[in-house]
Amino acid sequence: MSRPPSEERNACNRCRYRPDDPGGHYESYFQRANHPQRPLAFWIRYTVFSPKGRTGDAVGELWAVYFDGERERIAVAKEVFPIRSCAFSQQGLDVRIGDAVLDDAHLAGRARRSKFSPTGTTMASRAPPEPAIPRKPAPVLVLRPIHLPLISIRARLGNTSY
Repeated sequence: MSRPPSEERNACNRCRYRPDDPGGHYESYFQRANHPQRPLAFWIRYTVFSPKGRTGDAVGELWAVYFDGERERIAVAKEVFPIRSCAFSQQGLDVRIGDAVLDDAHLAGRARRSKFSPTGTTMASRAPPEPAIPRKPAPVLVLRPIHLPLISIRARLGNTSY
């Protein structure tokens, strides 16, 4: 008998981080969006990192990247918080890093340290694109993408609003 969809989703989205595990751990949750007609996109990442053998040095990281192909700029913001300022649910999707939140219904937060850079380089490949989800299940763990309804994104980077 299969589990109800909500139980399966919670099992896939729960955090695997164990604060007392000295083996080291890295786990990220991503949200990204591309403008349908313009060369604009953003990428937001919530991460827990615990170095091998140093559980006391575990941190939560909040990343925000804005790609502006019209102005040929990339804006990056990253903040790192001690693990005591973070919460990662083992029951389902509920991540808190500082004041930033990612759960089943929304994401919210602010990363203040930013860096701007010109896009300067172009990357291209002749290989066919790889699917976001492997064609065959991974042998140990398969995570499903998180789809949240996106109503609006507001960002301010320096004196520029997006």
